[in-house]
Amino acid sequence: MTDGILSAQEKMVAVDSETGYDTDPWSGSDPTEWLAFENFDVSANIAEHQDQRILATHDTLPSEFVGQSLGVSWTLPLTGKSAAAGTAPDWAALLKSANFEETLDVSSALYKPITSDLSTRVPSAHFAYYMVEKGHDQARKMLIGGTRGNRTFTFNQGEWAKMTGEDTALFTPFPSTPQAKPSNPTEYTGGKSLLRVQGMTLSVGGTNYAVAGCEVQTNWSVGEDSDLTADEMVDYISLYRERTSPIGGSLTLRGKSAALNNIISQLTSSSPTFELVITVSDGTDSIEFKMPVCQFTGYTPSASNGSTNFDLPFIAHGDLTDGGGENALQIKCT
Repeated sequence: MTDGILSAQEKMVAVDSETGYDTDPWSGSDPTEWLAFENFDVSANIAEHQDQRILATHDTLPSEFVGQSLGVSWTLPLTGKSAAAGTAPDWAALLKSANFEETLDVSSALYKPITSDLSTRVPSAHFAYYMVEKGHDQARKMLIGGTRGNRTFTFNQGEWAKMTGEDTALFTPFPSTPQAKPSNPTEYTGGKSLLRVQGMTLSVGGTNYAVAGCEVQTNWSVGEDSDLTADEMVDYISLYRERTSPIGGSLTLRGKSAALNNIISQLTSSSPTFELVITVSDGTDSIEFKMPVCQFTGYTPSASNGSTNFDLPFIAHGDLTDGGGENALQIKCT
């Protein structure tokens, strides 16, 4: 048997919420539901401790290396609810591990970012990652636990809506031996109809303006706690909000006279607040991304098809009149 070479394209990835921190939700078994990621990559964060004792030559002594955490980056095209109305989307675990609390009712699933009671209200995520060998029914399996991180949502008119993740996870070594690859899925949980951006509306002073593109970033700071009396590996990962790093992003407006008169010309220190609503749909399922109180922070002209657009960075604030806040970004799946 020849050495197996890992495929760059053939991968199997499953994700679920943890019932306890760094607890395998599949209890050692192979998952049965898989997400169709556009890309998925894992990197190791390893600390080097140099031995800097003086020698008689310019040589140096060997360093000590300690695995501290893993970095997990991925992109996932968004799909609708997993079953009937009021059920969560298949990628809900990826929202919860970014501090979004889930509220289900008979008609929808609603997600809002929170910063309290995190372990019970927004559980961390666990990935099962299988790197498939070319030409073999073998794979290297990594269980990646205690995962939390930031999310970026990308919307361009008429294109698929996508969510990108930059996660930090507890360190685990690269698997030393392959194992039997799970059976090929007959259907990917995230492989049903993708959601296309069908409408983006900016509302300022009661007037609506068409938006050509938008990107929204959660901008959490990542806390890595270690018990230095035992080892240097990260033991717990948390997300918290710096006052100087609110949820934000940028949107692209067409350079039309209404926008020039009522928005671009008013970008001052007392910039007005506005509401941004983005809807994505496959004709049956839909997701609404709503930021009720936003402010622009500047603008940059850009060219598109011979016309001028304006890229406007913005920050999103919570609406304190609606339940006291923690609603700067509301994601509603119906």
